Amino acid sequence: MQKEFTFRFYSILNDFLNNDQKQQRFKETFKTPVTVRECIMAFRIPVFEIGKIFINENPASLKTELNENDRCSIYPHLRTIPSNNIAHDYNFILDAHLGKLARYLRMLGFDTLYHNNFQDEEIRKIAEEEQRIVLTRDKIIKSTPDPSYYYIRATEKHQQLKEVVKFWGLSSQIKPFTRCMTCNSKLIKIQKKEVLHKIDDDIADHFNEFYICKKCDKVFWKGSHFKRMEKQILDLISNNEN
Repeated sequence: MQKEFTFRFYSILNDFLNNDQKQQRFKETFKTPVTVRECIMAFRIPVFEIGKIFINENPASLKTELNENDRCSIYPHLRTIPSNNIAHDYNFILDAHLGKLARYLRMLGFDTLYHNNFQDEEIRKIAEEEQRIVLTRDKIIKSTPDPSYYYIRATEKHQQLKEVVKFWGLSSQIKPFTRCMTCNSKLIKIQKKEVLHKIDDDIADHFNEFYICKKCDKVFWKGSHFKRMEKQILDLISNNEN
């Protein structure tokens, strides 16, 4: 039997709704019996982003079955983002859809695990064991609420990076070019003479400061590519502070 219910989603959960549903109460009809979880999934909202739920102003859960004309208020997790003067180490793990974002986060100095063959179960296991934040484009990667999981809204890599920096308050935590963009290991400053056999003569003639990744043996220097990325980082910090 079809029955009508009233819904109101708050804060960032509105990102998943149609324009005529955002920031307001709206009515929707579902075939019953139906649970809160089933309704949320019908709206294509990832369950892991759900915080508190109230039915007719009373606390409820994802398993709660709705009765006709129930009023549902659904909130995201209340996350505490540290202020700019409080140090906090953010460690991430990203799903297979976010390889370019992983490289950018490493560029900013954040410990970021990523493999293009990561399986969902593997991500969940590592995240729990290592207390990592999961960034994902997979709405069903986890079926229970969890504030350490976050669905990336943007699809373009630069916008994804801006979204993560802004949402998690990372501007003051950025330490550019301290990690290898390929493997995530920390970079070590190395004497020029020790890498001459690894670089072209033209590079050796024009640059004196070099870094090496001990894990993948790649050598890095502050060339034109570095300058472009440095400008992107400065713009990113500036945009998120305004």
